[in-house]
Amino acid sequence: MDYTIYRGSTPVITARPIDGAVVRKVMAEHIVRFNLELPESVDFQIRDTITVWKETFNLNRLPEVTKSDDKKALIYTYNFQFEARFYDLAKIIVLGLDANNLFTKVNHTLTGTADAFIDLIIYNANGRGHSGWTKGVVAQTHTVTRAFAGENCLEILSWLAQEFDLEWWVKDQVIYLGMQAKTSGLKFEYGKGKGLYKLIRTNLDASNVVTRLIVEGGTKNLRGDYRNFSNRLLIPESAGPWLEKNIDKFGIIEHTETFEDIFPNRAGTITNVIDKYTFSDSTLEFNVNDYLLPGITATIGFDTGPLSGYELELASFDNATKTFVVNKNEDEKALEIPSDVIHAQRGDRYKIFNIEMPQNYVDLAETELQAAAQSYLDKNSIPRVMYAVEPDRLLFKRKGIRVNLGDYANIADEPMDVDVNPRMVATEQDMHEETYYHRIEFSENVSIPAIVRQYAAQDLYRQTLLTRNLSGLTSMVRTTPIKPTPTKYDISLYTGFVAGTEYGDNANDGITADRPLYWQEENTIKLSGIIIQPSALSSGQRRGSALPAFNLAIRPKTQQRCPVQVKTSLYTGTGSMRITVEGDAYITFTTQTGELIRESLIYFIDLAGANFTLL
Repeated sequence: MDYTIYRGSTPVITARPIDGAVVRKVMAEHIVRFNLELPESVDFQIRDTITVWKETFNLNRLPEVTKSDDKKALIYTYNFQFEARFYDLAKIIVLGLDANNLFTKVNHTLTGTADAFIDLIIYNANGRGHSGWTKGVVAQTHTVTRAFAGENCLEILSWLAQEFDLEWWVKDQVIYLGMQAKTSGLKFEYGKGKGLYKLIRTNLDASNVVTRLIVEGGTKNLRGDYRNFSNRLLIPESAGPWLEKNIDKFGIIEHTETFEDIFPNRAGTITNVIDKYTFSDSTLEFNVNDYLLPGITATIGFDTGPLSGYELELASFDNATKTFVVNKNEDEKALEIPSDVIHAQRGDRYKIFNIEMPQNYVDLAETELQAAAQSYLDKNSIPRVMYAVEPDRLLFKRKGIRVNLGDYANIADEPMDVDVNPRMVATEQDMHEETYYHRIEFSENVSIPAIVRQYAAQDLYRQTLLTRNLSGLTSMVRTTPIKPTPTKYDISLYTGFVAGTEYGDNANDGITADRPLYWQEENTIKLSGIIIQPSALSSGQRRGSALPAFNLAIRPKTQQRCPVQVKTSLYTGTGSMRITVEGDAYITFTTQTGELIRESLIYFIDLAGANFTLL
């Protein structure tokens, strides 16, 4: 099969590669390597491209070239390695917001879930001369805070996988974070038509085998006299002091492991918000005041919402109304926390820290710790083994078999005492025949590549230094308002009516979008506008007075939802403002349960939830 190497859209040369293969490894390599023998020298350049099996690869380093004379003519042999598009992520630094809301800061922090970090990667990857990157499915995770100091996008992507025990993968320029493993139904064994020509088993590392695991949890929310004054969570007493497995096979090999994030806690949900400092949780079943620790101030940590990642001191708790009052965060210098814009909202998830949790929560945490310990022991109580197979080329071709990297498959061989279901973690695929796999590698565990582990060791030290003084760095939370850049064009903004007109049934009962504007930055259309509130609000705002401006960035032919507080004759509470861009922008409103708010008169009580620009 002939392939064409391009420079932009211009062909450089068309030729048949020699010994060509596509090599892929989970969270690691994705390259095309091959040789070309040419009768004359060709000026190949960095950023030349080749497309193999519908995916484009870049030339990021010049090929090795050998000039030889076979007595008939000169031959120029080029040895190529083209790399998948995601290698470009290693060339892009993850920058944060400066004082002008531009992404120029090398030292900054971000608090959020994995989804927020992927958004930050996407924003950086689509700026400063790069474009075309989008977000795929991202697993839901807890909230973490990360300090940045010049790391590139690929480093942060690998850190996310390690931090949340997930995997990243990229298809074309779409970034995913989650677990891509599923059962393939493939089985490899010796025998005619059974798919296996050659089987190799390699012991990766027998030195890390653990047969006795001594485990501890976190230190938070434990009473002073817990389990003989242990300052850390322990597994249930009925389980014994440790867990054991495979001692009869490998002897006693002890190891300790600490699960810092497992401790007694209750994941609560805010059911009502009174003001920026005050909220309640009507489902809370115990009196927080009965579990306060002497001399220690309880805190509220927010897992979702505008305060995600923040931990605020508890000022008071009213058990009759299940109402919390929190203090202002005096350590935050860049922002007022909480504020009229950044504050708790109905539906936000939170946890209470620095209290003595009720016994039933302690019991649950001990059981969770035991389950996590058992899972660790199950994975580490046997030597880690890698299998490599050379599959039956004709069988794969006849059945049209294609391997999905990361999937499970069965390998069976009775003489070698092998019958396992590991994951396919690496493949070497022929350039000329898509179903021809030179080699498939299998492993029970997917490990982070050596280069990433080396980075992680350096990064751990750097993070320790950085997080000692996070307040000295530029702080960026996903819901921080971002100012729009200068506008260029007017655009029509609809909720069924043209912008600049009343949205209600008559001139006194409507909402007006005042001069909605848009501008385009690369592949993103950005909207900016001011909602004018009529005089019907109980706040006494005069007609024509503006609520806070909203600024949104959404891609063409997409939709984006933003939470807002609304009031109608039939519904009062949190609504979802949906903006659809199809040339013009359309806005609709739905309740938390997804019902469309069809009333012509909608009062906007709070637009703070829409007061941000998506990355």
